[in-house]
Amino acid sequence: MCLLCKDRLGTEMTSWLCMLGAAPFAAFGFIRFQGMYTEDIVKMAISSFMLSTRNLINVPFNLYCEILEPFINQSRKESIVHDKKLRKIEKAQQRKNKSA
Repeated sequence: MCLLCKDRLGTEMTSWLCMLGAAPFAAFGFIRFQGMYTEDIVKMAISSFMLSTRNLINVPFNLYCEILEPFINQSRKESIVHDKKLRKIEKAQQRKNKSA
């Protein structure tokens, strides 16, 4: 297309148009997004948009909670036991105060 403009715009302007048209394709070699080069991004876009027809469901997963769940449950049980002991002690002190 740029070469068709040579007669109207001249050689210099046509060469600049050709370089501007080729610049994005030259830059594709240097563009990286999330560790993928441009050709990988294009491949993934084609495979995900055109070839894949299934619905993907994103379910959140909390790895931190899954790993520490036994420790969290144990600390909750210990705090409940501790609270029951404190209540017994408080009731005993209240009885002593009433009788005194």
